[in-house]
Amino acid sequence: MNFVDGDLYERTIETPAGRIDIIAETFVHGRQLELRDIAVYPSGAGRLAVSPSELLTWARFAVAEIAEQGFEELRVTGTRLSGARPGRRVDLVIRLRREQP
Repeated sequence: MNFVDGDLYERTIETPAGRIDIIAETFVHGRQLELRDIAVYPSGAGRLAVSPSELLTWARFAVAEIAEQGFEELRVTGTRLSGARPGRRVDLVIRLRREQP
C-alpha cells in the first residue's frame, strides 16, 4: 500500500469475537505518517469484546507495513468513544526505525 497525504487508511481485521473495521485520515509529514482521527469499530451493528492482544496483532502488522514504505515515525490520534474512559484523547507517536549504533 502507498500512503498518500489526505487519503483514507482502511483495514478490516478478523478476530475470534468478529470483524473489526479501522479507518483514519492519512497525513504525510516528511518521514512521519499520521493516522488522524482513527476509528476502530465492529463491522455491522452491535458491540464486540476484543482483547488488547488482538488489537496489538493489527498494530504490529500496520507498523511493519508503514515502516516498509520508508516512514520513520507513526503518529496515531483520535478520541475514545466507548469502553473504558470514553472521551479520552489518544495521541501516540511510535518510532519505526531504531538508531543504528
